[in-house]
Amino acid sequence: MPTELVIVMNLAKTDLHFLLHPSKRPIRAEEKRTILYQLFNGLAAIHKHKIIHRDIKPGNVLITNEGIVQIADFGLSVPLVPGEKRTSPGGTLFYKAIELLMDDDEYDEKVDMWAAGCSMAELWTKDLLFKPSRISLMDQTRAVSMYLGFPEEKYWPRLATFKLYREAWLNNNHLKRNLLLAHALKITQGDALAANLLLKLVNLYPSRRISASDCLTHGYFTRQPPVQPNVEGLLHRRN
Repeated sequence: MPTELVIVMNLAKTDLHFLLHPSKRPIRAEEKRTILYQLFNGLAAIHKHKIIHRDIKPGNVLITNEGIVQIADFGLSVPLVPGEKRTSPGGTLFYKAIELLMDDDEYDEKVDMWAAGCSMAELWTKDLLFKPSRISLMDQTRAVSMYLGFPEEKYWPRLATFKLYREAWLNNNHLKRNLLLAHALKITQGDALAANLLLKLVNLYPSRRISASDCLTHGYFTRQPPVQPNVEGLLHRRN
């Protein structure tokens, strides 16, 4: 007899996408830290239990009536089994890690960290970090490469085995720039620690990308004042 797992969660007041886009509600610096800390805390728990979420984005970051962050929508999640071949998820194009864009079939939980980095940038800019000119895998890859350059095989030996690598290489290998480094401080409005964390999250090489548990001890969160326990005030503030 077939079985299915149903996750029942408390009703949340809103989600991060709504706060950032339709409402464009101002989010204070300490509220950004709280939201991100709780997001990474949730991801650390998910990854500890060997699960890849595969669809982290502002719309799946819920905020409860008490101002607590919850990760939602596990419809695309899969078990993390080392060495197992995986299909690329549907997901949301703008938050797909570079390895997903090139159709890597042995990706791991680091795809969630990339997506979290893209979501983090939106807390400041209220816009996509990597915005393609057209909606396609190749155009999204180009949007990433315009900022980060193109990954090199000497640092990522499996790169040439990816199904879409050759096409991506022909279109983007000339892009050697690393503009995100220059713009990270601008994105985070001069917050050097936030910029450093952002760069660690959207590292082109998955093996060098920061883990969720390491995020929790990053200087962005350990500095004073301490991270607030919730963002309840954000839900009731209009400006």
